[in-house]
Amino acid sequence: AVVSTQSTGAPCTRCPAGTWAPERGSLSCKSCGAGNYTDGGACEGCPMGSFSDSDSAPASCDLCPIGQFANSTGLTSCYPCEPGTYGNETGMPACRMCGKGSYNNQTAATGCQQCPVGTYQVELGQNFCFACPRG
Repeated sequence: AVVSTQSTGAPCTRCPAGTWAPERGSLSCKSCGAGNYTDGGACEGCPMGSFSDSDSAPASCDLCPIGQFANSTGLTSCYPCEPGTYGNETGMPACRMCGKGSYNNQTAATGCQQCPVGTYQVELGQNFCFACPRG
């Protein structure tokens, strides 16, 4: 979007990154607010897997760090992966479930652990392992 400089008689100028003009010819640029980004055009909500905690919307959003996710648009922070799940990449829209034979009992984990010898797990996304029956 562009803003007018009618009071000075100069031509219109493009809004700087992190701001926008609600309509062509506006006299000033406005901040998009946290959870958004803009390249000087319209404000857009940060896509899934990313966030922005800045009130002056950046030109792009930050990717969620490993162990965290963003499952909707326009977020100002990412959520930690719950026990039984993990996030091993940046920018994840959802955490992955621990596989059979593994578990994770921590929040914001980046991986799962294999069940120790003498224990087992037959379900996905679990935060513990069962003791093997005797015999």
